[in-house]
Amino acid sequence: MEITGKCIKVLDVQSFTSKKNGQEYKKYSFVIEYNEGQYPKRTVFTFMGEDKWKQHGIADGGTYCVSFD
Repeated sequence: MEITGKCIKVLDVQSFTSKKNGQEYKKYSFVIEYNEGQYPKRTVFTFMGEDKWKQHGIADGGTYCVSFD
């Protein structure tokens, strides 16, 4: 499935430590607003890992096409 919409908010980075291996992970999330039907809808998407976040360069106000399963 694909959604194309405007990033209305980049959320604060969340970090946590794995109980299994003790490694620290960071979670990057952003909110996309898109039009489907009569009213706009908002959905939160999340990236795990700083490398993926930097690769896509998500910023407030940008328009993005997000593919997901």
